[in-house]
Amino acid sequence: MKKQILPRLCLSTRRRIYCSYIFICGVLGLLLMGLLTGAVCRSQQREESSRQTYTARMAASALDASFSGIQNLGHQLSESQWVKRRGAAPGLYDGEFDLYKRRSICDDLRGYVSSGVIQRLSVVFPGKGEVYSSSGFYRAEDFFHTFSLERGQEPLSSQVVYGHIRELELFGLVRGDRLGMTGNAANALLYVESLEYNRPMRCFLLVEINRSALRNQIELLRSGDMVGVSIEGLDGELLRMEFSDGTAETEIACRSTCFPVDIRSCFARPPVLRMGSIWFLTAVALLCAVLIVNLSRVLTNLTYSPLERLVSSVSNRVAPGQTVTDEYRFLEESVSRLYSAHENVLRRAEQYRAVARENVLRRLLQGYYDPAAAEEKLREFEIGFSDAMYYTVFLVENGTLGHGMMPLEEALSAFDYPYEIAELSKTRLAAIVGAADAEAFSDQVLLRRVELSYREYARTLPLIFWGSVQPGLAGIARSYASASEHLTAWVRAAETDSRSFGFYYPMEWELQLINRVTSCQLGAAEKMLKDLRAENEKRGTPPKFIRQLVLLLAQTYSRMVNELSSQPGDYDPLFAALDQAPDPDGLWQALYAINERLCGRSTPGEKSRDLEQQLLEYVKDHLTDPELSLKDLSARFDLSVSAVSKLFKRVCGINLYDYMLSNRMKLACELLENKNLSLSAVAHGVGYDNEYSFRRAFNRFYGVSVGEYFRKRRS
Repeated sequence: MKKQILPRLCLSTRRRIYCSYIFICGVLGLLLMGLLTGAVCRSQQREESSRQTYTARMAASALDASFSGIQNLGHQLSESQWVKRRGAAPGLYDGEFDLYKRRSICDDLRGYVSSGVIQRLSVVFPGKGEVYSSSGFYRAEDFFHTFSLERGQEPLSSQVVYGHIRELELFGLVRGDRLGMTGNAANALLYVESLEYNRPMRCFLLVEINRSALRNQIELLRSGDMVGVSIEGLDGELLRMEFSDGTAETEIACRSTCFPVDIRSCFARPPVLRMGSIWFLTAVALLCAVLIVNLSRVLTNLTYSPLERLVSSVSNRVAPGQTVTDEYRFLEESVSRLYSAHENVLRRAEQYRAVARENVLRRLLQGYYDPAAAEEKLREFEIGFSDAMYYTVFLVENGTLGHGMMPLEEALSAFDYPYEIAELSKTRLAAIVGAADAEAFSDQVLLRRVELSYREYARTLPLIFWGSVQPGLAGIARSYASASEHLTAWVRAAETDSRSFGFYYPMEWELQLINRVTSCQLGAAEKMLKDLRAENEKRGTPPKFIRQLVLLLAQTYSRMVNELSSQPGDYDPLFAALDQAPDPDGLWQALYAINERLCGRSTPGEKSRDLEQQLLEYVKDHLTDPELSLKDLSARFDLSVSAVSKLFKRVCGINLYDYMLSNRMKLACELLENKNLSLSAVAHGVGYDNEYSFRRAFNRFYGVSVGEYFRKRRS
């Protein structure tokens, strides 16, 4: 028994249905929530991207506004009168720039610094060696020393600055290190602009930009996720302002409208979901859960109500008073019981119909029906006989070791004549063969084909009697009476001959002796032989009649050897010794040896299981082979035909013909139901030579024709 790893939950059918709907709706709800969450995340990402772009543009606009003021300042100073005069040739206006004039100019420059972005504003005259600054008047060398006031720092020379300016031809933003500055001054952001177009340059504007003022401007505009802002020119980064320690994930660059620089704004990664979105999704999830629970309850009621009514109706009829805990299992068991009962009814109906059909044939043989009633019965059971045909009857006496109706069926199916076979007793068969013309039976071809078919299955030939050919349905009874007369005459002649033999041998003893030998009862069979010998000796039977009696018994044993032994040739020396026995005692001793050898053979329970399995597997694999027969199996497995027949019947419980007929008919039904095949194709597919033989076999097995069978199945 298979061990159950996890215990099965004891839930009622309603609860299982409810849990199933909960699971199905839950999966759908999770999918919808996943889609909604993805949509919310994408929407939030688009919003965050738009917001960051807007913030970066606002920061760039603020910086551009400051840079624009500085740029306009250069334009104003380049148009100032004092700049033009002081930048003129030496000696022209030198007398005008006394101490008072210089202080006045410095005061004017100090007024430009009030904007807050400019830290110091200076106008440098390289040729005059003067610097007018918002912080005062300087000699050029002293002015540039103010950029290197740190301890241990080399003083900055004005010639170094002039050299860098001439090399770079700078007009715009520049870092302090590009002008030769060191220390903290190297990171200063400066604005350099020539105030005239003369070469070499006689004066230029030098503006020190207040980094803190720029930072304050960005602080007023930046969002919480802005990490920093950088200004990058052609020579690299000019200025970087960090606002937090976060890692920059996104960078948005805006081109400055004043200078050839890029203003890059760096932003940290925004949260996947904002708190508002989380609350929204939570509310939607709770609403979905409520809807799933209620929808599952409604669907459960809709699904379970019809089931409950059906189970209640079935239980009241099938199992009144029974408490049903598992409705589906209860319905399955009920349907199985009903199906089994239905199959039993159909099987019994088919059996009753087969018996009734057999009775009709027997009554037809005995002449109980007049032609009109006979035709009505034949139409009812779909027997293809009519009153306009000619008929003859074969009687086959199989004896105790017969082969059933398979040899007779195979012999008659080789012709196109309609025929029917009736089992009159366990050993006697009657075959009714019809034809449209009486000349069809004149050459005795049927009789020779029947004899040949029986010889293929056994060495011994049964008694076959052929009735006269008679017209009409009434002629069936007359032909049967003719065949019966031949059989009766043969029996009487046999009895008369046995009495005239002059020895004692009751006919019923042969049947008893065969039964003892067949069942391997050595003692009982030998006792019968000794009793028969003693009775004949008591009666004084002459030796020549004793020899006839022993030879008659030897013929019986020869038939049994052919039927029961798998190697009949092994008994040839024993039969030869019996023929050569010189006296009655030797005859009896040889017969005892044959009896002992035959009764001492292996019992059915000791037969080789491998041979049985091989035989059964071969029959299954070649079931649809038209050549499959006892003779074919005998040649393939090196056994006698009778041994193969007995072996197969012991394995399957039925003879080979019935087994082939049953399985071929089942396969034919499957092909006709499931595949769009013609009747002829199905007949050849299951191992029949023609459609007529298949129809007869189908009618014999199911008791109805092919069309009637499927009409009943569909109804």
